[in-house]
Amino acid sequence: MNSMRVGIFIMLIFVGLLAPLWVLIVCGACYALWKKAYELIPLGIFFDAMFGVGVSEFPYVYTLSFAGIVLLSELVKPRLSFYDS
Repeated sequence: MNSMRVGIFIMLIFVGLLAPLWVLIVCGACYALWKKAYELIPLGIFFDAMFGVGVSEFPYVYTLSFAGIVLLSELVKPRLSFYDS
């Protein structure tokens, strides 16, 4: 199970390098709803260091997007019906 999580995280890295921001956000949201995805925040810092400078007027787009996704997914998970045991 842990190897699948690492594999999906590596796929997220490739999606972030090759796809637009909105595809990365959708994939990151699905990943965050599947597991506790605290590793998305350092991934956002990595992508901000690579792509964030000069791209938009709003700095730290990737980091703040992933932090918001992690926060919202942790708040929403207890209220979703498919997480009830």
